[in-house]
Amino acid sequence: MIKVEGVAKSYGSIKVLDNVSLEIKAGKTVGIVGPSGSGKTTLLRVIAGLDTADRGIVTIDGIPASIPELVIGPSGRNISAVFQVPALWPHMTVQENLDYVHTRERGNAKGLMESVGLSMLVDRNPSELSGGEARRVSIVRGLLADRKYLLMDEPLVNLNPQLKSMLHEVIMEWTVGKRMGVLYITHDRKELDYADIVYVLSHGLLETES
Repeated sequence: MIKVEGVAKSYGSIKVLDNVSLEIKAGKTVGIVGPSGSGKTTLLRVIAGLDTADRGIVTIDGIPASIPELVIGPSGRNISAVFQVPALWPHMTVQENLDYVHTRERGNAKGLMESVGLSMLVDRNPSELSGGEARRVSIVRGLLADRKYLLMDEPLVNLNPQLKSMLHEVIMEWTVGKRMGVLYITHDRKELDYADIVYVLSHGLLETES
């Protein structure tokens, strides 16, 4: 379980996160909805180890990952992440991007690529992909990474409803089957219909959806 306790973060006089606490359990999806600028991405980056909180604690399976005395980097957190802007390595083909992050899931890579309609693009470079194709590759790479937890930052933004529905099903089946703990942040509440619990983040404050 990822446990976030009393996390606070400010940029100058702007308080982005204000005493935020939540838990992400294995096999469960936690959704956070909120408008742009509400602090969603900052919270994800703190949990991933890409940003440092001003105050608070993050533990992963009982092991401190972010405390005042210590911050463990992203590679030591058993976490994979999918960002709003696909972060594919430009010097690698699609297949090489996938091969780089996973070890035990090689037999499943082909099936996942087929399920998202991209099996014919594995030899292309990221620069040859459309925005939607790159986003799907990024999602597949996040799922294939041999990690216990998956953080997703607006992964389906600007995709059409049919593609969103298909990717939701793929994400849900894979993460539940692998008992991955998922943090899914978005501004679109409809994307969180399958989440086990949904929070609202606004002005740095996190509250359970009423």
